[in-house]
Amino acid sequence: MDMKGYVADILHVPASILTDDLLNEIEIHALPKGAFLIRQGEPQVYVSFLIDGIIRGFFLDANGQEVTDCFAFRTGAPAMPGPDITGPSPISIEALTDSTILTIPLSIVSYHLETNMELLKYAYNLLMESTKMHWELKIAMYQYTARERYQWFLQTYPGLIQKVSNKYIASFLGMNPSTLSRQRTALREKLVSDSYPER
Repeated sequence: MDMKGYVADILHVPASILTDDLLNEIEIHALPKGAFLIRQGEPQVYVSFLIDGIIRGFFLDANGQEVTDCFAFRTGAPAMPGPDITGPSPISIEALTDSTILTIPLSIVSYHLETNMELLKYAYNLLMESTKMHWELKIAMYQYTARERYQWFLQTYPGLIQKVSNKYIASFLGMNPSTLSRQRTALREKLVSDSYPER
């Protein structure tokens, strides 16, 4: 597969969107576990996408404590701080595992968004998907019980519970690690009980 086909496959876009001058600016970087793609308050210079690995976005609250805002783990997922790409980053983005990131200079993307309707439509769809995911999280945070939030996480982020620290998941779900641990234990016990009902 050539570079255009490779990138189109990762980003799930028609190859026609990827003009030669856009392709020439694409870079692929290794992001070791614990490294930062961007820190809260830094200017945004690149549009980034996850190729492999797991990353999280987080910000500091009024007390200086980290609050996990999002996770990305699927190939092609945007590794972006937020929809406003013109201002400083509202969150930090950290690699939770050794990861690989595809980057494109923001200036190049901004130029092509003005002239390439296919690319503009793709960016719009990404924005709508991001908005949908954040609304789902907000609904889970304010309308679900702790157990329902945990079950929602298992369904929405399959496999991450075994790969991501409890403290990050607990922060993401608006609970402390001990509450999350209780929910995990309760669900395991329920699964065992359902599998081996008393006779």
